[in-house]
Amino acid sequence: MYRKQKRGLELARRTLIYTIMVLAVCTLAFILIFHTLGYQLDLKTQTVEQRALVQYDSRPQGAQVFIDGTELGKTHIKGMLPEGQHQFSMRLDGYDEWRKVVEVKAGTLTWLSYARLVPSERVVSSVKEFSSLASVRFSPNWRFMLGVMQATDAPKIVWGDLRDSDKPKFNEVTLDTSVVAGYGGQSTAHALKIVEWDSGNRYAILKHTYVVEGQGEKVQWLKVDRENKTVVDIAKVIGLELREVRFLGESGNELYVLQSSGELRRADLNAATISAPLISHVQSFSVYGTDYITYVGTNGTSKLQLAGIWRKDWTEPVVVRRQTEAEASTPLMIKFSRYDNKDVLVVGVGSAVTLHMGAALDGSSSSASKLLSRVKSITAGEQLTELDLSGTGRFVLMRTGAGFMSYDIERQSVSHDTALPTGTVLDWLDDYHVWSVEGGKVVMREFDGANQSTMLEASEGFDVSLSHDGDWLYAFRRADNGAVTMSRLRMTIKR
Repeated sequence: MYRKQKRGLELARRTLIYTIMVLAVCTLAFILIFHTLGYQLDLKTQTVEQRALVQYDSRPQGAQVFIDGTELGKTHIKGMLPEGQHQFSMRLDGYDEWRKVVEVKAGTLTWLSYARLVPSERVVSSVKEFSSLASVRFSPNWRFMLGVMQATDAPKIVWGDLRDSDKPKFNEVTLDTSVVAGYGGQSTAHALKIVEWDSGNRYAILKHTYVVEGQGEKVQWLKVDRENKTVVDIAKVIGLELREVRFLGESGNELYVLQSSGELRRADLNAATISAPLISHVQSFSVYGTDYITYVGTNGTSKLQLAGIWRKDWTEPVVVRRQTEAEASTPLMIKFSRYDNKDVLVVGVGSAVTLHMGAALDGSSSSASKLLSRVKSITAGEQLTELDLSGTGRFVLMRTGAGFMSYDIERQSVSHDTALPTGTVLDWLDDYHVWSVEGGKVVMREFDGANQSTMLEASEGFDVSLSHDGDWLYAFRRADNGAVTMSRLRMTIKR
């Protein structure tokens, strides 16, 4: 009898302990979920409110973060804030203060992890002086550069290897005039334009224009090789007259080519073959990745434009937008990217921009138009002159004659207009910053125009780039005698 009673007490004790443990685990899990969702107890008001989580970071790290004047800590750091508008700043000795006003929403995560701090003292040094240089383009990985020399007697380019920032290497190459047409004859006004690098950072496409006496202007498309220093006449290999050429992948041999007749095809330089027309009546196109194309063209019977998208395994393209009679004087624009595992498609005409998001490229062409849903309509202050997406697909950049504005897909917010001098070129520096040349100097801004910084002297017509490690900012400046100096500004202070 005593043993049975003892066993009963032991069972009751264990049951109580297990119950307490389960309740403790459930309570802890509830508190963690509660905290993750941004809920906190306000000790002053004795109420529970949901807050916003903000993640902070800077380059370089170690900056002091201030929120509404109160210090939080050093980057990399995160914290909870009440819903509403807040003044954020980051401060680090030797650098300009980074400041921004952002409205945060309860239950959301806001990333303020893109602050690129600029040294207060701009230390600029010369890298290389070129006797003549017409244009420059940096590779996608920021490790190489390609320059076109100003030369009328022979076609010359220069390759730059910037992998070692302290010991950059440059190699001037005279292109084979048996391949590059028009030299040594009756041709004049030669000009080489860098169209693009391939995604593998080895090859580049050049557009060569020249004038033949009695025949007018001629165009030649060339592929140049950084490693072998060779040049290939693309049109001669595939036997077509071309209007545009773009790389497909990083082999350097597969291309998308647009014929002068408006037919878009796929070409293989190694096999010297071309595909059947993929899309007809195309006026211009862009390539995303290896398989996706956006294009502007017509239906072949009307002058009104249409904008569409195509994928390599589709039998036909999908038309996303058709120009109306009232819009006939304003060109259509279309850009594609991916963000947060979704397809992002933006179409612009006049001052109107429409953002589509969905999973069009996961379906067939017949279902793509249904999967792409319109999520936002934006009106720019003036007629659009350019439409672009950031490298990550998060930001829509809208250019007008007066300046630019942007739309943040993550935060679903439109920025204020940022004024720019007429004719100013604006391009992406990284995924969050844009650059321009104004008043003879490089100006860096964030995607929404905030934190504007004047950097180093530069001339228009040349590319601007960060080094692959982000420690330097490169630019080019032309002197009165025509010589061009490549300069760099140190972005990180050595401690």
